[in-house]
Amino acid sequence: MADSGSERADGRIVKMEVDYSATVDQRLPECEKLAKEGRLQEVIETLLSLEKQTRTASDMVSTSRILVAIVKMCYEAKEWDLLNENIILLSKRRSQLKQAVAKMVQQCCTYVEEITDLPIKLRLIDTLRMVTEGKDDYHSFPSTDGEEDVPLCPDDKQSTNINLAVPKKKHYLSLSFSSSAKLWSHPTIYVEIERARLTKTLATIKEQNGDVKEAASILQELQVETYGSMEKKERVEFILEQMRLCLAVKDYIRTQIISKKINTKFFQEENTEKLKLKYYNLMIQLDQHEGSYLSICKHYRAIYDTPCIQTESDKWQQALKSVVLYVILAPFDNEQSDLVHRISGDKKLEEIPKYKDLLKLFTTMELMRWSTLVEDYGMELRKGSLESPATDVFGYTEEGEKRWKDLKNRVVEHNIRIMAKYYTRITMKRMAQLLDLSVDESEAFLSNLVVNKTIFAKVDRLAGIINFQRPKDPNNLLNDWSQKLNSLMSLVNKTTHLIAKEEMIHNLQ
Repeated sequence: MADSGSERADGRIVKMEVDYSATVDQRLPECEKLAKEGRLQEVIETLLSLEKQTRTASDMVSTSRILVAIVKMCYEAKEWDLLNENIILLSKRRSQLKQAVAKMVQQCCTYVEEITDLPIKLRLIDTLRMVTEGKDDYHSFPSTDGEEDVPLCPDDKQSTNINLAVPKKKHYLSLSFSSSAKLWSHPTIYVEIERARLTKTLATIKEQNGDVKEAASILQELQVETYGSMEKKERVEFILEQMRLCLAVKDYIRTQIISKKINTKFFQEENTEKLKLKYYNLMIQLDQHEGSYLSICKHYRAIYDTPCIQTESDKWQQALKSVVLYVILAPFDNEQSDLVHRISGDKKLEEIPKYKDLLKLFTTMELMRWSTLVEDYGMELRKGSLESPATDVFGYTEEGEKRWKDLKNRVVEHNIRIMAKYYTRITMKRMAQLLDLSVDESEAFLSNLVVNKTIFAKVDRLAGIINFQRPKDPNNLLNDWSQKLNSLMSLVNKTTHLIAKEEMIHNLQ
């Protein structure tokens, strides 16, 4: 890496001028020995002086070794304050090499995992997150090696003034800047993965301490979908964790937004089944809050199609049961109708006959009675049996009771659609009798279906008659009459011909 050039904090690519490998090889063992003898401060000063030489010469490998050695000695000596101070100092030195900072941060990340004292761990995490933050600074960083501080140098000559006091050795210099000046920033894309992992660790600690809201807020800072250096699988894991914490604090809108960052085609790759199941389980929780039954059905269908679920009978049966129940609970439309017929063609439904029969009731053009359905399927759907455990869809909870009520509504809506198919007119009383509802309740269901354009109907409330026949255009009406008349005349001609043929045969005999 040193031969091909190293990148400095200001973005410049520089080549190594002097190789300090031999010097570092000689000095590091000596410094380690002195550090073990308790002369840590003296060792750090020596290494900082050597670091200046290697950094100035753009020797990335040697600079990295020195930075890692400094933090390692502080860690081994349990000098936590000194460790944090040197991390900040080394990362902010003028023209620091990016790769060297990255090596130091990576080394410190291993210490985070090893430290058991929570306050010390939190302080180290905060320090590392600060040096990897990458925000623009409106001041220079003071130098500790006798060098002048790095000035803020605008390259825009416009005249809007901003006065900043910049320390230069022990004096202050007032500078006049353009408001659109380019300020020196510290891009930290080279340590974005480490920052993401540290943030996740911090969020986990916050959650374990009961501050779930703060954990969710911390993790939302990460825009990992833009991290090109991070593996796709790890990015998905981070996004799923963001979704989980947002659901935990009932931030459903943000969960919906975050969920769109995951392309479900990713789950077609190998070794992604656990992530796929976690994603769809989170989406089920989200859509249950929204009451989107058709979406929940699709999520369970994706779970059902997962190879690891297909290998276990209990799991795929539970998933398929949920698919059947949620597609029935979904309001009727073209998509729902198509999905019902595709699900009913699954051969594995034979192994859960009750659910197959229930689904068949909703695909058969016949009226259903709610009381009969409860008698035949109520126990199976709500309590289950030893051979066929029930799902949690119709459990004895507030959500389960709501879904049970929605099932009754779907039965009523199915019956009204059947009436609209077979009847042209029907009285309100007769419809209410067939639906096992009062006249007012029947009218409310009918009105809802008409508003949703599921069926066409007109109600004569004075006469108490419902007309399901859609008014026809006069031209279409005449065309239908003409077509039916032609069909009738063709039938008469064919019948006359057959009669004449029979008479001729009879006369010949």
